Amino acid sequence: MPKDLIAKYIKLAPLTDLSFPADYGGWKGKINVFRNNRAVTRMYKIAKSIESDHPELKDEFARLMDRHEFGISVSVASDILDSTHYGAEAQRRALTIIEAVACDEASVSSVGTTMRLIDWYEKHPEITPNETVLRKNAINTKAGELMMEKRAANYMASASYEGFLDLYEECEKEAEAIIDGL
Repeated sequence: MPKDLIAKYIKLAPLTDLSFPADYGGWKGKINVFRNNRAVTRMYKIAKSIESDHPELKDEFARLMDRHEFGISVSVASDILDSTHYGAEAQRRALTIIEAVACDEASVSSVGTTMRLIDWYEKHPEITPNETVLRKNAINTKAGELMMEKRAANYMASASYEGFLDLYEECEKEAEAIIDGL
């Protein structure tokens, strides 16, 4: 029965994919978000169960970081990074995977991952933060500030989804120039 926990975790991972095009304002989008949230919650509970109730599965669980199917390696790395019950090698491997996601410009979840990593670095001052992650966080923060200013000045420019993306891209480029100029 405990061995089934890892199989369930693997089966839930594809349900966390929100990167495919969807109408997030409509009912299909709400179902996708609900499905994602439920799968993430169940995966987190499985990881905590392995950590506390089935430590004999920790090594096998950590080896899932080597799987490249959607969401498995990143989810496992995230769960291991949140835990204090894994060895230094597993923690380092998890940090490397999470930093790679945070630094990936093409990743939908890179902004959230970057913010999460900044919080993690603050809680672990013994770890030297990845410079690329720090730079990306500074750019995202400044782009957010610029976006708020520009939307307040001209809301209609960002009233459509495409307009919002164009405005954010403009703000991100401007923020990058500001950060690089410091």
